[in-house]
Amino acid sequence: MKNIFQKNYVLLIISLIASILLWVYTVGNLNPNIEKKFYNISVEVDETKGPMSSLGLTVIDRDEYVLKSVTIGGNRNDLASLTQDKISAKLDLSTIVNPGNVTLDVIINISGGESLTVIDKELPEPFRTAKKITIFIDKMLTWDVELDPKKDITINGLVLPEDYFVNTYEIFPKSIEIKGPATIINQIANVTAAADIINPDKLNTQTLSGEICLYDNKGIKIENKYIEMSTDTIQITVPVYKEKTVPFIVSFVNTMGNDIPEVEYTLSPDRIKLAGIPDEIDELDVYSVGVIDVAGMTELFVKDFNVKSEIYIGKERFINRTNIDKVVLTIRNPLYELRTCEFNIQLYNYPLNSTVKLLTPKISYTLVGHAENIENALKGNITVYADMENIDRENGIYDIPLHIDLGTYDNLINIIDNDVQKMIQVEYLEGIASDIDGAEND
Repeated sequence: MKNIFQKNYVLLIISLIASILLWVYTVGNLNPNIEKKFYNISVEVDETKGPMSSLGLTVIDRDEYVLKSVTIGGNRNDLASLTQDKISAKLDLSTIVNPGNVTLDVIINISGGESLTVIDKELPEPFRTAKKITIFIDKMLTWDVELDPKKDITINGLVLPEDYFVNTYEIFPKSIEIKGPATIINQIANVTAAADIINPDKLNTQTLSGEICLYDNKGIKIENKYIEMSTDTIQITVPVYKEKTVPFIVSFVNTMGNDIPEVEYTLSPDRIKLAGIPDEIDELDVYSVGVIDVAGMTELFVKDFNVKSEIYIGKERFINRTNIDKVVLTIRNPLYELRTCEFNIQLYNYPLNSTVKLLTPKISYTLVGHAENIENALKGNITVYADMENIDRENGIYDIPLHIDLGTYDNLINIIDNDVQKMIQVEYLEGIASDIDGAEND
């Protein structure tokens, strides 16, 4: 029995050694083929090879190109030494010359054993189409848009009582930069901003944040992930103003010693509608157009005051809500009379052997002075004339300045509308004798 056990023990050792040798042979020499998966392989997009760059084309959504997984097959030894950094994926863009959606194969390269091959590749949604990737090619445009506060801004929930209104919105920034693919940028027809009133009961200026929106020519809002704007919101100031009608006044200095017992004057028009910040317009009761020095004033005095579209009283700003651009001040001494008279026009120095026709034979002037002096002057002392000495003496119609001669009453009466040179039209025809009354030939 002992000999048998010793013989079996030897056989057992021999079998174990033989098994180990057989396993070493199998592992070291047979090296069977297996598969292995690698995940999240970045896809290289190279636009420098080919005409894309020179044509201004670019890949719009490049950041999304990543393979979910790649299955590599090969022998056990080669796969054991393969790491993910030895696997590369890229798209061939060398043939692309036009914008649009382009479907391309993903080219995978493996640095390693010769036995390694790509068994399968899984693409990310929504680009998974027969193991290909669809990419968006286009030109990138930059558009600077200047917003118009009158038509591009909308304020919701603003209700104002009578005599209140909103002046032009003030916005910041006044322009925005929009960047994106040409096919999307070219669809933009309107760029607007809208905001909601925070406190509808507040009857004063408010500053709001307005959201910028893009719309196509059908009024459909454009929302695209490839559009970038320099800002998504703008600051909108809503200036609330209140209207009020106030009378014009004028101030006087040096009234002592004046022949006028009391300074009596008229302003035409006599009132104006202004608008301003509610608290400021409520404090405004009159609008003074100016100051007049009346020392020594003994006759009619007329002065024009210009009224601007924006009026500043101290530091406070008011808006002229009327079409009034001028106020006429008239100061009249009770001893003086104001009379508008019509005069025939005389022609002096018109050429001989010609026809001269006055297209407007009469003209009006306003006289001021003592009634007796005006009456005496009108009896023959006043002459209104046009001098034709300097005309070109060619057939045609001429504008000739008028002159008024008050004769011996020059220092006794005045003409209050003589500060503007009046003109008369005269038609001249050479070669036909004239018979105009009152004309004096040279």
